[in-house]
Amino acid sequence: MAGSGQAARKDVFTIIDKGEGNKAFWCKVGSAWENGDGSWNIVLDGLPVNGKLNMRDPYEAPEQNAPRNDAPRNDTRQTGKQSGGYQRGVAGR
Repeated sequence: MAGSGQAARKDVFTIIDKGEGNKAFWCKVGSAWENGDGSWNIVLDGLPVNGKLNMRDPYEAPEQNAPRNDAPRNDTRQTGKQSGGYQRGVAGR
């Protein structure tokens, strides 16, 4: 369990291979957290077609680049990418 008194939390992804020469797409499909006894709860919002899951520490943008929730966005396109980290997307888009 995390030393700060707070349970460890992870993001759960499936990695979609886009073929040779193309970058793989990381699709978040759920979350996981550690229980007091060291076991894990995993909640999936979607199922991977390839049967593979990857569990990682949650991505947090560096403080200086973190977007403000109340700031208007100039770009309304959904690209499925976040700078400085792995790609995120929504299944079916």
